[in-house]
Amino acid sequence: MKAYLFSFIVVFLGITSYTKSQNFWQATGYSYGGEVNAIIQANNGNIVACGNDKIYISTNGGTTWSQTASLSYELNCITKNDTNGYLFVGRNASSSNQYGGVYRSINNGQSWVSSGLPNRRIKTITVNTNGIVFTGSKGDYPNHTGVYKSTDNGTNWIPSGLLTYDIYILYSDNNGNVFAGTGNDGALFKSPDNGSSWNLIYSWGVTIVIQAFTIDQSGNYFITQGNGKIFKSINQGASWVEVYNTYESETCLLVNQANTIYCGINGGGVIKSEDAGNIWTAINSGLTNVSVQSLTIDTLCYLYAGLVNSVNKSIQPTCIIPPGTPTLINPPNNSTGISLTPTLDWTDVSTANTYDVQVSTSSSFSSTVVNAQNLTNSSYTIPTGLLSSGTVYYWRARAVNSGGPSPWSIVWNFTTIQQYLISTSSNPSSGGTTTGGGYYQSGQTATVIATPSIGWNFNNWTENGNVVSTNATYSFTVIANRALVANFSQINYQITTSSNPTSGGTTSGGGTYNYGLTPYSLDTFFKKV
Repeated sequence: MKAYLFSFIVVFLGITSYTKSQNFWQATGYSYGGEVNAIIQANNGNIVACGNDKIYISTNGGTTWSQTASLSYELNCITKNDTNGYLFVGRNASSSNQYGGVYRSINNGQSWVSSGLPNRRIKTITVNTNGIVFTGSKGDYPNHTGVYKSTDNGTNWIPSGLLTYDIYILYSDNNGNVFAGTGNDGALFKSPDNGSSWNLIYSWGVTIVIQAFTIDQSGNYFITQGNGKIFKSINQGASWVEVYNTYESETCLLVNQANTIYCGINGGGVIKSEDAGNIWTAINSGLTNVSVQSLTIDTLCYLYAGLVNSVNKSIQPTCIIPPGTPTLINPPNNSTGISLTPTLDWTDVSTANTYDVQVSTSSSFSSTVVNAQNLTNSSYTIPTGLLSSGTVYYWRARAVNSGGPSPWSIVWNFTTIQQYLISTSSNPSSGGTTTGGGYYQSGQTATVIATPSIGWNFNNWTENGNVVSTNATYSFTVIANRALVANFSQINYQITTSSNPTSGGTTSGGGTYNYGLTPYSLDTFFKKV
């Protein structure tokens, strides 16, 4: 019996789909016991996983792992400061109020130190876009609940609010806002001011736990309640609709670069939605077990799932990653004396399909002189007539593929060469011609030449009525715009007439005539003697 296997990868809207014959997941080299409650990619690419009370890292995309810390009690959460790369983990506390607190790594997970809030049960931790670290605590003791924050990367902590609430989830958006979901009283709060105040968005009631929260790229809010239900809000939390019921305990929510939403379920594996939460499908093929505790995605768009006793990784990227940012090459930054038609050059980006480049007289690019898009080469020659001489221009480039554009490159500037216009004209226009006018760079030698017409003489060159040269060929160093006039005069001839013998008659028509004219006599008389 013949067996046929047809497999293909279909990229639709930047999302990779898989045929039934191909697993979505593969096991990594992680082989340690316990629940992987938190997992993240460090700034240097390390994958960092919290398994029970220990921390493990992989420097090769999950192929191998090594332990870097043993912190004596269960770890609940992990986050990072994107700016400096610092990692923070939150530790659980025992019923006797031991352990707990925050630990920090400043070297991508290689080593860890205590960073405050001892004996507090840290359920969740996040860093907002302003670099402020927030923790959420669940407490069995007074003053152990609520949100605390640190403005100095965990050295010092102060209460931030919601101190009577058990905080189960904290989430930071791209605008610096921080969201807090509570336990047992089912409330969602938002702080727009770095934790100084908290505004109630919505409350579900005393029997609800806000287990996970995320915002997709369209601004839709999603929460899981720990009771199998996923809710969605299209109006920033003012109202909510149930979009799925897993009948299991959801542990985490994640949105990838292609706006696909993933939900991890403890006992149900992973589900995803590619249409803003309307339809959800399970993606459990190849999953080691369905006890999903955590999810993360790396910079190449591979999805990782923290399970019980295992870490799994998607076999293929879950989306097309935008290309890396190009590096500018020419003209060099702060260069001067650049031509008015320079070729802008930047590095190739291997995953780019096209490039965009902008040139502006403003470093903020509030307006552009050049806005070239969909370039197939990593260079661009600016056409004639767009740049002015002696002007500072700012420029930047970015790479583009079907996953979107890269960030703009750092901005460079160049100054165009100073050019001056030398104009020439003839006076009168019929007296002759001139050559040598045009644009010259500052310091160049210009040579203008006056050529008289037949029957005309060159007199001099004048500028603003002043004689600057009596030579038809006039050379000078260009340091400014100049308007030169070549002055010409006609050649004259004297025509004299006489009678021979004088008694024979009279003549007329003699005098001064310009070259090429025919003398004309009004009359000629001959007398007969």
